[in-house]
Amino acid sequence: YLPNELKLIVLDELGEVFEEVTAQDDDKFIQYEFLGESGEEFSIKIALGNTSYQEKFVI
Repeated sequence: YLPNELKLIVLDELGEVFEEVTAQDDDKFIQYEFLGESGEEFSIKIALGNTSYQEKFVI
């Protein structure tokens, strides 16, 4: 199971928060579906407490 308060944060090309999803009790995964255009850039940030990891993607 995922730790409570684990966050999946979707950021737009400017680094602004587009969506944020937080793990709840008994969650085995976090899933979020969104649409975008070819060539569009975005980042995903995974955060738990003071620790985070962020990576950029291009559709």
